[in-house]
Amino acid sequence: MVPAYVSHLLSLGLLEIGPEDPDLKDDYEVLMAETSVLQAIKNDSRGPLGAKVDKYTLRLSGLGQSFWAATMQQDTL
Repeated sequence: MVPAYVSHLLSLGLLEIGPEDPDLKDDYEVLMAETSVLQAIKNDSRGPLGAKVDKYTLRLSGLGQSFWAATMQQDTL
C-alpha cells in the first residue's frame, strides 16, 4: 500500500520529490533488497536487460510541514 499512500500524499501537496541523495547510499541499498522491490524489478526486466531503477528522495513540502506542526501541537488547557 506504500505506493498508493505516497501517491496520495503527493497529490495533496504534502510531499515533494527531490533528486537522489548520495548520502543515502546505504538506505537505497536496503530498499533495493526488499522483496517487493526485487519482484518489481524482475517483472519489469526485458530478457537479459534489467529494469532501469531511478532513485529519488521524498520530503515534507512547506504545506506538509505546516500540517505536521499543527497536528502535533500539545493541548495547552
